[in-house]
Amino acid sequence: MRHPFIVLGLLALSACGGGGGGSSSSPGTGGGGADNSWLSFSPTTNEVTTHTGESAPFTIKAVSSKVIDGVINVGVIDSRGVISPEIDLRHPSAMTYTAGLKVAPTLATGIYEGSFEVRLCRDVPTTCAQPIAGSPWQVPYKITVRPATNLTALTSLPGAAGWSTYQGDAMHTGFVDATVSAENFNRRWVRGISTASIATDATRVFVNASNSVAGPLRALNEHDGSDLWTTSRSSVLSGPASSGGKVWTVALDANGRGPELWAVDAATGATLSGVQFYNSSFPSLRFAPVPAGASVFFAADSGTTIGRRRQSDGAAEWLTNFGPSPSVDAWTPTIGGGLAMVFDLGTLHVTDLATATKNFSIVGPRPLSGSSVWAPFGAPSLGANGIAYATAYNAQSSTPSGQLAAFDLNTRSLRWTGSLNTVRSNPVLARGVVYVTLASRTLQALDAATGTELWRWDVPQPPADPNAPASAPGPYGPNAPLLVVGDYAFMGVDQVTYAVDLRTHQLAWQYPLSGPLAVSANGVLYIASDQNVVDISARKLVAINLR
Repeated sequence: MRHPFIVLGLLALSACGGGGGGSSSSPGTGGGGADNSWLSFSPTTNEVTTHTGESAPFTIKAVSSKVIDGVINVGVIDSRGVISPEIDLRHPSAMTYTAGLKVAPTLATGIYEGSFEVRLCRDVPTTCAQPIAGSPWQVPYKITVRPATNLTALTSLPGAAGWSTYQGDAMHTGFVDATVSAENFNRRWVRGISTASIATDATRVFVNASNSVAGPLRALNEHDGSDLWTTSRSSVLSGPASSGGKVWTVALDANGRGPELWAVDAATGATLSGVQFYNSSFPSLRFAPVPAGASVFFAADSGTTIGRRRQSDGAAEWLTNFGPSPSVDAWTPTIGGGLAMVFDLGTLHVTDLATATKNFSIVGPRPLSGSSVWAPFGAPSLGANGIAYATAYNAQSSTPSGQLAAFDLNTRSLRWTGSLNTVRSNPVLARGVVYVTLASRTLQALDAATGTELWRWDVPQPPADPNAPASAPGPYGPNAPLLVVGDYAFMGVDQVTYAVDLRTHQLAWQYPLSGPLAVSANGVLYIASDQNVVDISARKLVAINLR
């Protein structure tokens, strides 16, 4: 009977010190001068970046051009102690094999270069007195271990502004028009705190706890992530918004009777104003209020009512309702071009910003066959040319479906609708291109004027294990993390944040955490703990220097 290169279940796998390693030669000639080119490895050189005290995973892939008889044992010899002893060996196809490795968390800061020696043996790999013809192979590596923190001086990044509300600003474009380079991305600091939403000002970061309802509002020093203040009230219902030295949020009033628009001093956390605007409690998730001009706008009920209050003292200016609507949550208005708008149930509702009159609506996508209703989960992204982009979700389905639509506010008509029902993010608008992420773990780029697909990039898939039980990927969307800074799209998928170069359409950088994203005026990217992380103690907020 002939077997492929490794017989799973009869495989002995070891990682040990001593013997082999240390060189950087490529596969060619193995032990005894035998040709070993029948087994190739990728990547050619394993380049891994991690931080002191952490264990970054990486994968070596081997492809064989022949089969061999019998059972063999595999050894990965690490002569310098740069990897942990645990190895995850998989067999995704007949002639393809992968080894999942982890950088040793004990490594000090520095750069480690060398080679792993891969041995295929009939006997124990530590001695390998009976090697398979061609064994061993040298697989080069370069492991960079950076300091746990990198507290460089903070200065304003040209083109960046404070992340004042959901998706950056009142138009919710999710775009920061600044010049950054992936080669400079590095971790600034990390905090072990639970975070659902993020806002910033010139020197501070404002966050609320996961799932909004259960936690307080807190402020951190952007320089090092240290605590500045935490509010005593733990009934926050929305993400924070930052403007004019204040932080705005929606919370239950002090007596728990109903929601109020609540303002605190950004420097001290002291309560400045709080006016109840709804006469009963509906503790549902909503996104951050929207500061614009001298006013702040917010989701004023669980339907489609937009509220407007004066930033100086919280006094009411107007309240407009677009008619009966089923109870929905997780939305906030979009403000721009002299208009205020909300997207709900496949329809964009628009009102005049100054007087809240001259209301009109544009009907968009209809529910999928067999579904009930579309629901909002975010806010439209508004372009300077008067086109608003919105994603509708069939949130009542066991598998939420999303569809992208473009609304022309000038002609008051639906401009185009995406053909795919798999959108998982709010749209991000940057330089005439609309970006969304899809259920297939795909970044899609569309022409903003026509909706024509320009290109797409797929998240690298982990190697399949045919012997593992079937399982579905974890929750992903709606409102999957996505923003664009300069020439890079940052997208969060399955507890990894990827940076895709928009010029080359290639992966430029990644970090092993995903969740809500934000970018400060000082060029710091924030990644909050993924809401899929069940263990609260594992949730984090990470600051990444983008230069």
